[in-house]
Amino acid sequence: MGDIVKYETSLGEVQLNKETVKRALVRGNAQITDQEAILFMELCRAQKLNPWTNEVYLIKYKDKAQMVVGYDAYKRRADENPEYLFKESGIIVLRKDEIVKKEGACLYPNESLIGSWCRVHKIKNGREVTTYKECNMKEYAQDNSMWKS
Repeated sequence: MGDIVKYETSLGEVQLNKETVKRALVRGNAQITDQEAILFMELCRAQKLNPWTNEVYLIKYKDKAQMVVGYDAYKRRADENPEYLFKESGIIVLRKDEIVKKEGACLYPNESLIGSWCRVHKIKNGREVTTYKECNMKEYAQDNSMWKS
């Protein structure tokens, strides 16, 4: 493998090298190794992800670096899929003693965030099907500065 990794994405050509990854693309508070930089570059190339457009992030807080695929990458891939129709999404809140599922992401002062929901509509075998998922915020909230803010 050469020093520079080049590949095409639907958003254009990407060129990465270890030093650029280390200097400009790492998030968190720890230094990454050459091996972690190479792994990140190769995973980006294999998945055709563009770190410059926030499709993918390299995050390192303590021990191992983690590659996190961003929302925009999933959204773009869904939009490019001819079977994808549309999605509906929102948050799940506790309002007094009532659990409310609402569209959007605006949390009002009298509400506590519980989680989120998403309903995806697509064509499968010539007919429309819907997939519905919910997630609890506690599954994703981590004890680090990114989640605290």
